[in-house]
Amino acid sequence: MKPFTAALITGGRSSRMGADKAFLDWHGRPLWEVQLAKLRAAGAAEILVCGRREQVFSGDGFRLIPDRKEHLGPLSGLANALREASHDSVLILAVDMPFITTGLLGELVKMQTAFPGQGVIPIRADRFEPLAAVFPKSAVALAESRLAGTDRSLQGFCRGAESAGLVRRWVVPPEDESLFQSVNSPEDLEPRLR
Repeated sequence: MKPFTAALITGGRSSRMGADKAFLDWHGRPLWEVQLAKLRAAGAAEILVCGRREQVFSGDGFRLIPDRKEHLGPLSGLANALREASHDSVLILAVDMPFITTGLLGELVKMQTAFPGQGVIPIRADRFEPLAAVFPKSAVALAESRLAGTDRSLQGFCRGAESAGLVRRWVVPPEDESLFQSVNSPEDLEPRLR
């Protein structure tokens, strides 16, 4: 398998959670460390952590990529990851998707190797899941173009990437749909931490 970059997207404002989701306790560890461990275990040759300037992450084995501009949404973090990646393939993972498994991340990378120059985006319930996906570095031009416009939605970006032949969709099987659940509020955490 060719070397790939992995990027953890941590820059959300966590307004519904009331605290920075990256630093939530997830079974005794900060959530960002849990997610970073998955990217390492998936075999990433390079790991980026893309987030807000005020977030402080300690440790080694990753490179911090602060947002160039604030409040542009998750597409900004994704664009930063694509811009700064050293490899042609970039595995993206959101910090607030703790149920994603290393096995699933590895499968996405394997799927992508069958389509050189293209990425793989999971889709469930007719919605793309770009924050647990693989993109080609070449998608950076589209990401930056959309950031400069008025529609900065991830769904719009994914539709554009698919139309441009930059990505292929992978329909998530029903048994894996729950892995893509994100934690956005304290209520999302409680049942799972008991």
